Amino acid sequence: MFDTLGAARRLREAGFTDAQAEAPAGAIFETAVHELATKAYVDAALARLASLLRARICAVAIVVVGAIWLIVRG
Repeated sequence: MFDTLGAARRLREAGFTDAQAEAPAGAIFETAVHELATKAYVDAALARLASLLRARICAVAIVVVGAIWLIVRG
């Protein structure tokens, strides 16, 4: 997580006014809250991807087995 208080403090120590120091720290925090993925979101996305991948692998396997069966049979 982003430490807004620490960032604002470092900016004040570098010579920024309170308003100058707090504005960028707050803006970065707002962006981080809305733009960063949570662990739960990433886990759910990976689970959906794994499920889709399993389904496609099964479909490909069925097609390959069917093609081999036609070749051997024919």
